[in-house]
Amino acid sequence: MEDEEGERKVRIHYLRRGKGLLERIREIYEIYDENYKEMGKHYKRLDRKVYGEGYYFLSPENLRKFLRKELNKKARVIYLSQGGKMVGFAFLLDWGDILELDEIHMKKEFRGKGYGSLLLDEVESFASERGKKVIVLETREKLVRFFEKRGYVNVDVDTGEYLKEKYVLMMKTL
Repeated sequence: MEDEEGERKVRIHYLRRGKGLLERIREIYEIYDENYKEMGKHYKRLDRKVYGEGYYFLSPENLRKFLRKELNKKARVIYLSQGGKMVGFAFLLDWGDILELDEIHMKKEFRGKGYGSLLLDEVESFASERGKKVIVLETREKLVRFFEKRGYVNVDVDTGEYLKEKYVLMMKTL
């Protein structure tokens, strides 16, 4: 399928168990890793220090183990694809009435084109359909404006000594 400009359309998917799961996990990790390389090596060290060696985003194997246990229970992944390849994803954690947007990442070439908003629309629809009352997230200070435009409000700022930039805790009541 193509849009008016002849570009392939981006499709929305929910990560499911079964055929293709390992390939999708590899794609999730590659996008995550690409984004974190842009931010600097200290982020991986920080994740290791704060969350330990078993943190699900430290390696594709850790992510596979976590999703094998928690996918469609505590964890959900919504992703966008174009031409069969993943271009962005949202990693969600279910805390009862609260849905945590734990990670949201887009491949670099897909940023600034509305795909992040498309993905966030789907996250919000998913939360509403399941009766969630609030979506919470923590984001880098430079991304706050994107979320504010979507109705998220600043709850707190983390300027912990281990961070090289400010992180902002945000929420949206549904």
